[in-house]
Amino acid sequence: MKTAPEDTTDPGDQGSSARQAHSARQAGLARFRHGGYAALITMLVLAALVFANLVVGQLPLKLDLSAMQLYSLSPQTLDFLKGLKEDLTIYGLFKPGREPSDIVEILRRYRDASPKIRLEFFDIDKSPSFSKKYDTSGQGLGQGSLVVAAAGSGRFKVIPYSELYRLSANQRTGQEEVQAIATEQRVTSAIIYATGGKTSIVYELGGHSEFTVEQLGLASDLAAGNIELRPLSLLSVTSIPSDADLVVELSPKSDLLPGEVESLKRFLEAGGNALFLIDRMKSPLGNLEGLINLYGVATTQGFVLEGGQSNTVAGRPNLLIPDLGKHSILDSIRAKNYLVTMLNAQGLDLSSLKKRNLKIDALVLSSPESWLRTDLGSDSMTRIASDRDGPFALAFAVEDRKDDPAARSSRLVVVGSSLFVLPEAMSQYMGPGNKELFLNMVAWSAKGSEGLGIRPKSTLLMPVQLNAHQAVLWILIIVVLLPGLVMAMGLVMWSRRRHR
Repeated sequence: MKTAPEDTTDPGDQGSSARQAHSARQAGLARFRHGGYAALITMLVLAALVFANLVVGQLPLKLDLSAMQLYSLSPQTLDFLKGLKEDLTIYGLFKPGREPSDIVEILRRYRDASPKIRLEFFDIDKSPSFSKKYDTSGQGLGQGSLVVAAAGSGRFKVIPYSELYRLSANQRTGQEEVQAIATEQRVTSAIIYATGGKTSIVYELGGHSEFTVEQLGLASDLAAGNIELRPLSLLSVTSIPSDADLVVELSPKSDLLPGEVESLKRFLEAGGNALFLIDRMKSPLGNLEGLINLYGVATTQGFVLEGGQSNTVAGRPNLLIPDLGKHSILDSIRAKNYLVTMLNAQGLDLSSLKKRNLKIDALVLSSPESWLRTDLGSDSMTRIASDRDGPFALAFAVEDRKDDPAARSSRLVVVGSSLFVLPEAMSQYMGPGNKELFLNMVAWSAKGSEGLGIRPKSTLLMPVQLNAHQAVLWILIIVVLLPGLVMAMGLVMWSRRRHR
Protein backbone atom coordinates (compact mmCIF):
# COMPACT_ATOMS: atom_id res chain seq x y z
CA MET A 1 0.00 0.00 0.00
CA LYS A 2 1.32 3.29 -1.14
CA THR A 3 1.42 6.16 1.22
CA ALA A 4 0.98 9.83 0.32
CA PRO A 5 4.18 11.78 0.03
CA GLU A 6 5.05 13.61 3.11
CA ASP A 7 4.57 17.42 3.01
CA THR A 8 7.98 18.77 3.78
CA THR A 9 7.06 22.48 3.28
CA ASP A 10 8.01 24.60 6.20
CA PRO A 11 5.06 26.60 7.60
CA GLY A 12 7.43 29.53 7.87
CA ASP A 13 8.11 29.38 4.13
CA GLN A 14 4.37 29.39 3.40
CA GLY A 15 3.96 32.55 5.48
CA SER A 16 6.84 34.19 3.66
CA SER A 17 5.32 33.41 0.26
CA ALA A 18 1.98 34.84 1.36
CA ARG A 19 3.67 37.98 2.55
CA GLN A 20 5.52 38.31 -0.76
CA ALA A 21 2.30 37.86 -2.72
CA HIS A 22 0.58 40.46 -0.57
CA SER A 23 3.47 42.87 -1.04
CA ALA A 24 3.35 42.34 -4.79
CA ARG A 25 -0.38 43.03 -4.82
CA GLN A 26 0.16 46.20 -2.74
CA ALA A 27 2.98 47.33 -5.04
CA GLY A 28 0.76 46.76 -8.07
CA LEU A 29 -2.03 48.76 -6.50
CA ALA A 30 0.43 51.54 -5.63
CA ARG A 31 1.73 51.59 -9.20
CA PHE A 32 -1.83 51.74 -10.49
CA ARG A 33 -2.66 54.59 -8.13
CA HIS A 34 0.49 56.52 -9.06
CA GLY A 35 -0.12 55.91 -12.77
CA GLY A 36 -3.69 57.08 -12.36
CA TYR A 37 -2.58 60.20 -10.52
CA ALA A 38 0.02 60.91 -13.24
CA ALA A 39 -2.58 60.42 -15.98
CA LEU A 40 -5.06 62.65 -14.12
CA ILE A 41 -2.43 65.39 -13.62
CA THR A 42 -1.42 65.17 -17.29
CA MET A 43 -5.07 65.52 -18.36
CA LEU A 44 -5.54 68.49 -16.02
CA VAL A 45 -2.39 70.20 -17.35
CA LEU A 46 -3.47 69.64 -20.96
CA ALA A 47 -6.94 70.98 -20.18
CA ALA A 48 -5.41 74.04 -18.49
CA LEU A 49 -3.15 74.64 -21.49
CA VAL A 50 -6.07 74.37 -23.93
CA PHE A 51 -8.14 76.74 -21.77
CA ALA A 52 -5.27 79.23 -21.45
CA ASN A 53 -4.68 79.11 -25.21
CA LEU A 54 -8.35 79.85 -25.87
CA VAL A 55 -8.34 82.75 -23.40
CA VAL A 56 -5.07 84.26 -24.66
CA GLY A 57 -6.31 83.90 -28.22
CA GLN A 58 -9.13 86.32 -27.38
CA LEU A 59 -6.76 88.94 -25.92
CA PRO A 60 -5.22 91.73 -28.06
CA LEU A 61 -1.75 90.70 -26.90
CA LYS A 62 1.25 90.30 -29.18
CA LEU A 63 4.90 90.05 -28.30
CA ASP A 64 7.64 91.15 -30.68
CA LEU A 65 10.50 88.75 -30.03
CA SER A 66 12.61 89.87 -33.01
CA ALA A 67 16.11 90.97 -32.06
CA MET A 68 15.64 94.60 -33.18
CA GLN A 69 11.90 94.89 -32.33
CA LEU A 70 11.22 95.12 -36.07
CA TYR A 71 7.45 94.81 -35.80
CA SER A 72 6.76 96.95 -32.73
CA LEU A 73 5.38 100.44 -33.27
CA SER A 74 7.31 103.31 -31.71
CA PRO A 75 5.88 105.44 -28.87
CA GLN A 76 5.56 108.37 -31.32
CA THR A 77 3.34 106.31 -33.61
CA LEU A 78 1.24 104.90 -30.76
CA ASP A 79 0.71 108.36 -29.25
CA PHE A 80 -0.37 109.75 -32.62
CA LEU A 81 -2.77 106.84 -33.27
CA LYS A 82 -4.48 107.40 -29.91
CA GLY A 83 -5.53 110.86 -31.06
CA LEU A 84 -6.89 109.83 -34.46
CA LYS A 85 -10.29 111.40 -35.09
CA GLU A 86 -10.82 110.41 -38.71
CA ASP A 87 -11.41 106.91 -40.08
CA LEU A 88 -8.87 105.72 -42.59
CA THR A 89 -7.99 102.58 -44.52
CA ILE A 90 -4.59 101.09 -45.28
CA TYR A 91 -4.76 99.16 -48.56
CA GLY A 92 -2.09 96.53 -49.21
CA LEU A 93 -1.78 95.78 -52.92
CA PHE A 94 -0.61 92.18 -52.70
CA LYS A 95 -1.32 89.12 -54.82
CA PRO A 96 -3.09 86.42 -52.77
CA GLY A 97 -0.54 84.17 -51.09
CA ARG A 98 2.34 86.57 -51.77
CA GLU A 99 1.79 89.00 -48.92
CA PRO A 100 5.17 89.87 -47.29
CA SER A 101 4.81 88.56 -43.73
CA ASP A 102 6.89 91.30 -42.11
CA ILE A 103 4.92 94.13 -43.74
CA VAL A 104 1.59 92.46 -42.94
CA GLU A 105 2.58 91.99 -39.29
CA ILE A 106 3.44 95.69 -38.93
CA LEU A 107 0.19 96.76 -40.63
CA ARG A 108 -1.86 94.56 -38.32
CA ARG A 109 -0.32 96.35 -35.37
CA TYR A 110 -1.62 99.64 -36.76
CA ARG A 111 -5.09 98.14 -37.01
CA ASP A 112 -4.87 96.75 -33.47
CA ALA A 113 -3.61 100.10 -32.09
CA SER A 114 -6.60 102.18 -33.25
CA PRO A 115 -10.28 101.42 -33.96
CA LYS A 116 -10.11 104.18 -36.60
CA ILE A 117 -7.89 102.08 -38.88
CA ARG A 118 -9.11 99.43 -41.32
CA LEU A 119 -6.83 97.07 -43.22
CA GLU A 120 -7.60 95.65 -46.66
CA PHE A 121 -5.50 93.49 -48.99
CA PHE A 122 -6.30 92.83 -52.65
CA ASP A 123 -4.76 92.21 -56.06
CA ILE A 124 -4.38 95.53 -57.89
CA ASP A 125 -4.37 93.74 -61.29
CA LYS A 126 -7.99 92.80 -60.70
CA SER A 127 -9.08 96.30 -59.56
CA PRO A 128 -8.46 98.81 -62.38
CA SER A 129 -10.96 101.26 -60.89
CA PHE A 130 -8.93 101.43 -57.66
CA SER A 131 -5.77 102.16 -59.61
CA LYS A 132 -7.53 104.91 -61.55
CA LYS A 133 -8.69 106.55 -58.33
CA TYR A 134 -5.35 106.61 -56.52
CA ASP A 135 -2.78 106.72 -59.34
CA THR A 136 -1.75 110.37 -59.49
CA SER A 137 1.44 109.76 -61.48
CA GLY A 138 -0.25 108.01 -64.39
CA GLN A 139 2.28 105.18 -64.21
CA GLY A 140 0.05 102.74 -62.36
CA LEU A 141 0.21 101.41 -58.82
CA GLY A 142 2.80 98.69 -58.41
CA GLN A 143 2.27 95.36 -56.73
CA GLY A 144 3.30 95.52 -53.08
CA SER A 145 2.49 99.22 -52.74
CA LEU A 146 0.43 100.62 -49.88
CA VAL A 147 -2.26 103.28 -50.06
CA VAL A 148 -3.26 105.18 -46.92
CA ALA A 149 -6.60 106.91 -47.46
CA ALA A 150 -8.71 109.04 -45.10
CA ALA A 151 -12.46 108.41 -45.32
CA GLY A 152 -13.74 111.91 -44.61
CA SER A 153 -11.33 114.29 -46.32
CA GLY A 154 -10.44 111.99 -49.20
CA ARG A 155 -6.72 112.76 -48.70
CA PHE A 156 -4.44 109.84 -49.46
CA LYS A 157 -0.83 108.91 -49.94
CA VAL A 158 0.69 106.10 -52.01
CA ILE A 159 3.78 104.32 -50.66
CA PRO A 160 5.67 102.34 -53.33
CA TYR A 161 6.92 98.92 -52.29
CA SER A 162 10.53 100.05 -52.81
CA GLU A 163 10.14 102.64 -50.03
CA LEU A 164 9.08 100.08 -47.41
CA TYR A 165 12.66 98.82 -47.12
CA ARG A 166 16.14 100.32 -47.14
CA LEU A 167 18.38 98.45 -49.56
CA SER A 168 22.15 98.51 -49.86
CA ALA A 169 24.67 96.65 -51.99
CA ASN A 170 26.59 93.86 -50.29
CA GLN A 171 30.28 94.70 -50.73
CA ARG A 172 31.23 91.02 -51.08
CA THR A 173 28.52 89.81 -53.46
CA GLY A 174 27.44 93.06 -55.11
CA GLN A 175 23.81 92.03 -54.58
CA GLU A 176 21.27 94.37 -53.03
CA GLU A 177 20.06 93.28 -49.59
CA VAL A 178 17.62 94.63 -47.05
CA GLN A 179 19.43 96.86 -44.60
CA ALA A 180 16.42 98.20 -42.69
CA ILE A 181 12.63 98.10 -42.61
CA ALA A 182 11.19 101.58 -43.18
CA THR A 183 7.52 100.54 -43.13
CA GLU A 184 6.57 102.29 -39.88
CA GLN A 185 8.37 105.48 -40.89
CA ARG A 186 6.52 105.61 -44.21
CA VAL A 187 3.09 104.52 -42.98
CA THR A 188 3.00 106.89 -40.00
CA SER A 189 4.10 109.75 -42.24
CA ALA A 190 1.32 108.85 -44.70
CA ILE A 191 -1.26 108.73 -41.90
CA ILE A 192 -0.17 112.16 -40.67
CA TYR A 193 -0.48 113.53 -44.18
CA ALA A 194 -3.84 111.84 -44.96
CA THR A 195 -5.41 113.08 -41.74
CA GLY A 196 -4.46 116.69 -42.42
CA GLY A 197 -0.95 116.80 -41.00
CA LYS A 198 1.23 119.65 -42.20
CA THR A 199 4.01 119.24 -44.75
CA SER A 200 6.98 121.34 -43.64
CA ILE A 201 8.79 123.36 -46.29
CA VAL A 202 12.57 123.52 -45.84
CA TYR A 203 14.66 125.80 -48.04
CA GLU A 204 18.32 124.94 -48.66
CA LEU A 205 20.43 128.04 -49.17
CA GLY A 206 22.86 128.00 -52.07
CA GLY A 207 25.31 130.23 -53.86
CA HIS A 208 28.31 129.71 -51.53
CA SER A 209 29.38 126.12 -52.41
CA GLU A 210 27.24 124.67 -49.63
CA PHE A 211 26.56 120.98 -49.11
CA THR A 212 23.07 119.75 -49.94
CA VAL A 213 20.88 117.37 -47.98
CA GLU A 214 21.10 115.03 -50.97
CA GLN A 215 24.88 114.91 -50.56
CA LEU A 216 24.39 114.02 -46.90
CA GLY A 217 22.22 111.08 -47.98
CA LEU A 218 19.28 112.27 -45.87
CA ALA A 219 16.80 113.56 -48.44
CA SER A 220 14.67 110.39 -48.29
CA ASP A 221 14.55 110.57 -44.48
CA LEU A 222 13.24 114.12 -44.62
CA ALA A 223 10.70 113.20 -47.30
CA ALA A 224 9.49 110.36 -45.08
CA GLY A 225 8.90 112.91 -42.33
CA ASN A 226 6.63 115.03 -44.55
CA ILE A 227 9.37 117.56 -45.22
CA GLU A 228 9.65 119.09 -48.68
CA LEU A 229 13.09 120.38 -49.67
CA ARG A 230 13.42 123.36 -51.98
CA PRO A 231 16.56 125.17 -53.17
CA LEU A 232 16.90 128.91 -52.54
CA SER A 233 19.52 131.48 -53.51
CA LEU A 234 19.28 134.73 -51.60
CA LEU A 235 21.34 136.31 -54.37
CA SER A 236 18.33 136.17 -56.69
CA VAL A 237 15.47 137.05 -54.29
CA THR A 238 14.97 139.88 -51.82
CA SER A 239 13.15 137.86 -49.17
CA ILE A 240 12.65 134.30 -48.00
CA PRO A 241 9.30 132.84 -49.20
CA SER A 242 6.47 133.11 -46.69
CA ASP A 243 5.78 129.34 -46.78
CA ALA A 244 9.24 128.54 -45.38
CA ASP A 245 9.19 126.64 -42.09
CA LEU A 246 12.95 126.29 -41.93
CA VAL A 247 16.04 127.57 -43.73
CA VAL A 248 19.19 125.45 -43.65
CA GLU A 249 22.69 126.70 -44.41
CA LEU A 250 25.05 123.73 -44.72
CA SER A 251 28.70 124.76 -44.58
CA PRO A 252 29.09 127.85 -46.80
CA LYS A 253 32.64 128.15 -48.15
CA SER A 254 32.39 131.94 -48.51
CA ASP A 255 30.65 134.63 -46.49
CA LEU A 256 27.08 135.71 -47.13
CA LEU A 257 26.55 139.17 -48.56
CA PRO A 258 24.97 141.88 -46.36
CA GLY A 259 21.72 141.71 -48.36
CA GLU A 260 21.47 137.95 -47.80
CA VAL A 261 22.01 138.38 -44.08
CA GLU A 262 19.31 141.07 -43.98
CA SER A 263 16.85 138.66 -45.59
CA LEU A 264 17.68 136.02 -42.97
CA LYS A 265 17.36 138.57 -40.17
CA ARG A 266 13.88 139.65 -41.29
CA PHE A 267 12.83 136.01 -41.62
CA LEU A 268 13.98 135.17 -38.08
CA GLU A 269 12.44 138.29 -36.56
CA ALA A 270 9.09 137.30 -38.12
CA GLY A 271 9.18 133.90 -36.40
CA GLY A 272 11.20 131.91 -38.94
CA ASN A 273 13.62 129.11 -38.04
CA ALA A 274 17.14 128.29 -39.17
CA LEU A 275 19.76 125.55 -38.98
CA PHE A 276 23.38 126.58 -39.51
CA LEU A 277 26.26 124.12 -39.94
CA ILE A 278 29.40 126.28 -39.97
CA ASP A 279 32.85 124.82 -40.59
CA ARG A 280 36.07 126.49 -39.55
CA MET A 281 37.34 128.54 -42.49
CA LYS A 282 40.67 130.33 -43.04
CA SER A 283 38.75 133.55 -43.66
CA PRO A 284 36.07 134.33 -41.04
CA LEU A 285 32.44 134.42 -42.21
CA GLY A 286 31.93 137.83 -40.61
CA ASN A 287 28.46 138.65 -41.94
CA LEU A 288 26.95 135.26 -41.11
CA GLU A 289 28.65 135.17 -37.72
CA GLY A 290 27.32 138.64 -36.96
CA LEU A 291 23.81 137.28 -37.45
CA ILE A 292 24.23 134.32 -35.11
CA ASN A 293 25.88 136.65 -32.55
CA LEU A 294 22.48 138.33 -32.19
CA TYR A 295 21.08 134.97 -31.13
CA GLY A 296 23.64 134.35 -28.43
CA VAL A 297 26.20 132.22 -30.29
CA ALA A 298 29.76 133.14 -31.24
CA THR A 299 32.39 131.11 -33.10
CA THR A 300 35.89 130.77 -31.63
CA GLN A 301 37.90 130.66 -34.88
CA GLY A 302 39.61 127.50 -33.70
CA PHE A 303 39.00 123.78 -33.56
CA VAL A 304 38.66 121.59 -30.51
CA LEU A 305 41.11 118.84 -29.61
CA GLU A 306 40.19 116.32 -26.96
CA GLY A 307 42.45 115.07 -24.18
CA GLY A 308 40.00 112.76 -22.40
CA GLN A 309 40.59 109.17 -23.55
CA SER A 310 36.91 108.27 -23.17
CA ASN A 311 36.00 111.22 -25.42
CA THR A 312 38.07 110.27 -28.47
CA VAL A 313 37.78 107.70 -31.23
CA ALA A 314 40.85 105.54 -31.83
CA GLY A 315 42.92 107.97 -29.73
CA ARG A 316 42.58 110.77 -32.32
CA PRO A 317 42.30 114.12 -30.48
CA ASN A 318 40.43 115.76 -33.41
CA LEU A 319 37.83 112.96 -33.62
CA LEU A 320 35.67 113.58 -30.57
CA ILE A 321 32.94 111.71 -28.72
CA PRO A 322 31.34 114.76 -27.10
CA ASP A 323 29.24 114.80 -23.95
CA LEU A 324 25.51 115.32 -24.46
CA GLY A 325 23.64 118.26 -22.96
CA LYS A 326 20.01 118.32 -21.86
CA HIS A 327 17.49 118.99 -24.62
CA SER A 328 14.59 117.24 -26.36
CA ILE A 329 16.76 116.97 -29.49
CA LEU A 330 18.91 114.48 -27.59
CA ASP A 331 16.19 112.34 -25.98
CA SER A 332 16.06 109.61 -28.63
CA ILE A 333 19.88 109.47 -28.83
CA ARG A 334 20.06 108.80 -25.10
CA ALA A 335 17.19 106.28 -25.24
CA LYS A 336 18.98 104.29 -27.97
CA ASN A 337 22.37 104.66 -26.25
CA TYR A 338 23.93 106.09 -29.42
CA LEU A 339 27.31 107.78 -29.54
CA VAL A 340 27.81 111.04 -31.42
CA THR A 341 31.16 111.70 -33.09
CA MET A 342 32.51 115.07 -34.27
CA LEU A 343 35.49 115.63 -36.58
CA ASN A 344 37.51 118.89 -36.63
CA ALA A 345 34.71 120.68 -34.81
CA GLN A 346 34.85 124.43 -34.32
CA GLY A 347 34.35 125.58 -30.75
CA LEU A 348 31.37 127.79 -29.95
CA ASP A 349 30.96 130.40 -27.22
CA LEU A 350 28.09 132.47 -25.87
CA SER A 351 27.90 135.91 -27.47
CA SER A 352 27.81 139.11 -25.43
CA LEU A 353 25.61 140.76 -28.10
CA LYS A 354 22.65 138.42 -27.70
CA LYS A 355 19.04 139.57 -27.84
CA ARG A 356 16.68 139.36 -24.90
CA ASN A 357 14.30 136.46 -24.23
CA LEU A 358 16.66 133.86 -25.63
CA LYS A 359 16.76 130.31 -24.27
CA ILE A 360 20.14 128.84 -25.19
CA ASP A 361 21.09 125.18 -24.60
CA ALA A 362 24.38 123.48 -25.36
CA LEU A 363 23.66 120.25 -27.24
CA VAL A 364 27.10 118.64 -27.40
CA LEU A 365 30.24 119.65 -25.48
CA SER A 366 33.88 118.65 -25.26
CA SER A 367 35.24 117.40 -21.94
CA PRO A 368 37.10 119.55 -19.35
CA GLU A 369 40.32 117.91 -20.60
CA SER A 370 39.88 119.38 -24.09
CA TRP A 371 41.53 122.45 -25.54
CA LEU A 372 40.98 124.88 -28.41
CA ARG A 373 43.59 125.21 -31.15
CA THR A 374 43.58 128.82 -32.34
CA ASP A 375 46.96 128.66 -34.11
CA LEU A 376 45.77 127.17 -37.38
CA GLY A 377 49.36 126.95 -38.61
CA SER A 378 50.22 124.28 -36.02
CA ASP A 379 49.57 120.60 -36.78
CA SER A 380 50.53 119.39 -33.29
CA MET A 381 48.07 116.97 -31.69
CA THR A 382 49.27 117.91 -28.18
CA ARG A 383 48.84 121.15 -26.25
CA ILE A 384 50.82 124.21 -27.22
CA ALA A 385 51.17 127.53 -25.37
CA SER A 386 48.51 129.41 -27.35
CA ASP A 387 45.76 126.81 -26.80
CA ARG A 388 42.70 127.66 -24.69
CA ASP A 389 41.43 125.27 -22.03
CA GLY A 390 38.04 123.58 -22.50
CA PRO A 391 35.29 122.55 -22.26
CA PHE A 392 33.62 124.04 -25.33
CA ALA A 393 30.17 123.71 -26.81
CA LEU A 394 30.11 122.28 -30.33
CA ALA A 395 26.41 122.90 -30.99
CA PHE A 396 23.73 125.16 -29.53
CA ALA A 397 19.92 125.14 -29.72
CA VAL A 398 18.40 128.62 -29.37
CA GLU A 399 14.80 129.69 -28.93
CA ASP A 400 13.81 133.34 -29.29
CA ARG A 401 10.55 133.76 -27.38
CA LYS A 402 10.08 137.40 -28.47
CA ASP A 403 9.00 140.39 -26.39
CA ASP A 404 5.42 140.09 -27.62
CA PRO A 405 3.77 136.92 -26.21
CA ALA A 406 1.48 136.81 -29.26
CA ALA A 407 4.41 136.72 -31.69
CA ARG A 408 5.75 133.48 -33.12
CA SER A 409 8.95 132.24 -31.49
CA SER A 410 12.02 131.50 -33.60
CA ARG A 411 14.27 128.49 -33.31
CA LEU A 412 17.89 128.23 -34.36
CA VAL A 413 20.43 125.43 -34.21
CA VAL A 414 24.09 126.30 -34.73
CA VAL A 415 26.70 123.53 -35.13
CA GLY A 416 30.43 124.16 -35.39
CA SER A 417 30.90 121.45 -38.02
CA SER A 418 29.20 119.83 -40.99
CA LEU A 419 31.62 116.92 -41.16
CA PHE A 420 29.81 114.99 -38.42
CA VAL A 421 27.04 114.18 -40.91
CA LEU A 422 29.03 114.09 -44.17
CA PRO A 423 29.61 110.43 -45.14
CA GLU A 424 32.71 111.15 -47.22
CA ALA A 425 34.48 112.77 -44.27
CA MET A 426 33.46 110.39 -41.50
CA SER A 427 33.42 107.07 -43.42
CA GLN A 428 33.59 104.29 -40.80
CA TYR A 429 33.53 106.72 -37.86
CA MET A 430 29.97 107.95 -38.42
CA GLY A 431 27.48 105.91 -36.40
CA PRO A 432 23.68 106.15 -36.29
CA GLY A 433 23.90 108.78 -33.54
CA ASN A 434 25.17 111.42 -35.98
CA LYS A 435 22.29 110.90 -38.38
CA GLU A 436 19.82 110.87 -35.50
CA LEU A 437 21.26 114.15 -34.22
CA PHE A 438 20.89 115.93 -37.56
CA LEU A 439 17.34 114.72 -38.20
CA ASN A 440 16.30 115.66 -34.67
CA MET A 441 17.76 119.13 -35.19
CA VAL A 442 15.66 119.55 -38.34
CA ALA A 443 12.52 118.20 -36.64
CA TRP A 444 12.88 120.52 -33.64
CA SER A 445 13.70 123.56 -35.76
CA ALA A 446 10.90 123.01 -38.27
CA LYS A 447 8.33 122.80 -35.46
CA GLY A 448 5.83 120.31 -36.79
CA SER A 449 7.55 117.34 -38.42
CA GLU A 450 5.92 114.68 -36.25
CA GLY A 451 6.89 111.74 -38.44
CA LEU A 452 10.56 112.68 -38.62
CA GLY A 453 11.39 111.15 -35.24
CA ILE A 454 10.56 107.64 -36.48
CA ARG A 455 13.52 105.84 -38.01
CA PRO A 456 13.83 102.74 -40.20
CA LYS A 457 14.66 99.67 -38.11
CA SER A 458 17.89 97.96 -39.05
CA THR A 459 17.80 94.27 -39.90
CA LEU A 460 21.56 94.10 -39.41
CA LEU A 461 23.35 93.38 -36.17
CA MET A 462 25.00 96.68 -35.31
CA PRO A 463 28.49 96.60 -33.79
CA VAL A 464 28.73 97.66 -30.17
CA GLN A 465 30.14 101.18 -29.85
CA LEU A 466 32.54 101.58 -26.94
CA ASN A 467 34.74 104.43 -25.84
CA ALA A 468 38.29 103.83 -24.64
CA HIS A 469 37.44 103.33 -20.94
CA GLN A 470 34.58 100.94 -21.75
CA ALA A 471 36.81 98.93 -24.09
CA VAL A 472 39.51 98.56 -21.40
CA LEU A 473 36.89 97.52 -18.83
CA TRP A 474 35.45 94.77 -21.05
CA ILE A 475 38.94 93.52 -21.95
CA LEU A 476 39.74 93.20 -18.24
CA ILE A 477 36.47 91.35 -17.59
CA ILE A 478 36.75 88.93 -20.52
CA VAL A 479 40.51 88.37 -20.63
CA VAL A 480 41.44 88.64 -16.93
CA LEU A 481 38.49 88.42 -14.54
CA LEU A 482 36.45 85.55 -16.02
CA PRO A 483 39.45 83.22 -16.72
CA GLY A 484 40.77 84.08 -13.24
CA LEU A 485 37.48 83.06 -11.61
CA VAL A 486 37.45 79.75 -13.51
CA MET A 487 41.04 79.04 -12.49
CA ALA A 488 40.33 79.90 -8.85
CA MET A 489 37.31 77.56 -8.76
CA GLY A 490 39.42 74.81 -10.28
CA LEU A 491 42.16 75.26 -7.65
CA VAL A 492 39.60 75.15 -4.83
CA MET A 493 38.08 71.88 -6.12
CA TRP A 494 41.52 70.34 -6.65
CA SER A 495 42.60 71.31 -3.13
CA ARG A 496 39.48 69.79 -1.51
CA ARG A 497 39.87 66.49 -3.33
CA ARG A 498 43.56 66.31 -2.50
CA HIS A 499 42.93 66.62 1.25
CA ARG A 500 40.10 64.09 1.49
